[in-house]
Amino acid sequence: MKSGAILAFASGTKKQELFDTMADRYTILKGDKVLYQNLTQMEYFDRIEDLSIEYYQTGSPNPSEITTKIIGEHEWLQNQKSD
Repeated sequence: MKSGAILAFASGTKKQELFDTMADRYTILKGDKVLYQNLTQMEYFDRIEDLSIEYYQTGSPNPSEITTKIIGEHEWLQNQKSD
């Protein structure tokens, strides 16, 4: 029974890894300065949450200064092949 659970977990992990390599990538900027780049969707959500908590605790960074650049999966894959 345990080996079946481990196999299912490993299979799910591999699917998530494949999804992460093929999904859109995100870059978070404050003005022209790159704060974070090449983030998966989950990493992006985590960083945006961190920035929002920081804003409510300190008043900075101002949300109007934060922008997101989304690199589509096809563009990202082309860049990976040309490197």
